[in-house]
Amino acid sequence: MNARPSRHRPATTILSAVFCVLVAFVGFATSAAAATPATLLFEGVLRGAGGGAVSDGPYKLSFSLYDAEKDGAALWTEGPLDLVVSGGQFVTPLGAKTALNPTVLNGPRWLGVTVAGEPELPRVALHSAAYAQRAAVAESLACTGCVSVSALKFDGDLDFGGNSVKAKNITATGDVIAKSVTASSFVGDGSKLTGLALPAGTCKTGSFVTGIAPDGKLLCGAAAASGAILGGKLTDTLAETESPLDLPKPIPDNTGIEATAIINFGDVGIADEVSIHMKLTNSDLGQVRAVLLPPDDKVKGMTLCDPCGG
Repeated sequence: MNARPSRHRPATTILSAVFCVLVAFVGFATSAAAATPATLLFEGVLRGAGGGAVSDGPYKLSFSLYDAEKDGAALWTEGPLDLVVSGGQFVTPLGAKTALNPTVLNGPRWLGVTVAGEPELPRVALHSAAYAQRAAVAESLACTGCVSVSALKFDGDLDFGGNSVKAKNITATGDVIAKSVTASSFVGDGSKLTGLALPAGTCKTGSFVTGIAPDGKLLCGAAAASGAILGGKLTDTLAETESPLDLPKPIPDNTGIEATAIINFGDVGIADEVSIHMKLTNSDLGQVRAVLLPPDDKVKGMTLCDPCGG
């Protein structure tokens, strides 16, 4: 009895070391005229254990990509695929059924092939081709002014991943939203700035604004601590005039009793000079004595006149 050889002989078939990567994957194109292939075209030869080509017909082949020649998990797998083998040769575009992500080919890669469920054949390193070389050259370009600003159009927000943007001038036609803004100077009246504590409040009579607190409240102080422009010169000296509230005050005659008039001054700072003006009327001013008693001397005081008239 003659035995007919089977077309599928997984126990004896081997994949020869004939691998040809014709086109390397570099990405998806947006224009048909400048389209870049998104698959790897793979050619191989199946040989039997004796070294001759396997029988013509369909075979189930699976393909995997790794980042190492041995061990490690597959980064990408496709198959099993039903491929027609003729004269031992077959051709298939890797990535046609299971898409190839560009990151899968980011670095050295090895291709593993499995025939009809047999153990995976020794992996073979992939090599770059025309499109891959073109991509490598493009990535290494240091280009300034290669693309006109007028040609740039964005349909979304730009995210620089935490990197800074440096510009001599920035002009915005809309709102500028920022976590913080640092600048060496500010130009403008600031009338539309928000989040600022604007000064608020008033100072009572006899006091003046000496500063602004962090919360925007006015700080008030005595007149001597403020500035006033007098006669075209900047000075912190002011003149204050006060009179007793109970004038005119009668002077008792021939009794030796004192007549006292109290003058109250507000807190206006340290006095550099005090002037006293009195109008006295009496039948005998030669018997009248006037004394000024300051707050720190209620006994002796300062004699203004003794006697106060002839």
